[in-house]
Amino acid sequence: MSQKNMHLYIYKDEVLIVDCGLGFADETMLGVDLLIPDISYLKNLQGKRIVGMALTHGHEDHIGALPYILPDLPQFPIFATPLTAELSNEKLKEYGVAPRVQKVNFDGGDVRIGFIYS
Repeated sequence: MSQKNMHLYIYKDEVLIVDCGLGFADETMLGVDLLIPDISYLKNLQGKRIVGMALTHGHEDHIGALPYILPDLPQFPIFATPLTAELSNEKLKEYGVAPRVQKVNFDGGDVRIGFIYS
């Protein structure tokens, strides 16, 4: 399932979110500045739980919606490479949201996020 620049992977009762980005309005969307993913599904999971979020890289279309979305969701771990984590945490601080993206070095070790291994 894709919600703008956010992807949800659902297995049994677990939901893994990959990226949390902004979309950008085009010339046909007068008065619209940014497109934010619709998180209504995530706010009403009915028996499912968010096991974590993985951020693939630090471009706005992959991390830009974090400060708009995280305050409306329950706490869960968020993982990114060191540079992406720094960019994401600075963006959260800029908007008055507590930084919570954890740095992970993907150097051949396993990272477990719910049902996903990398």
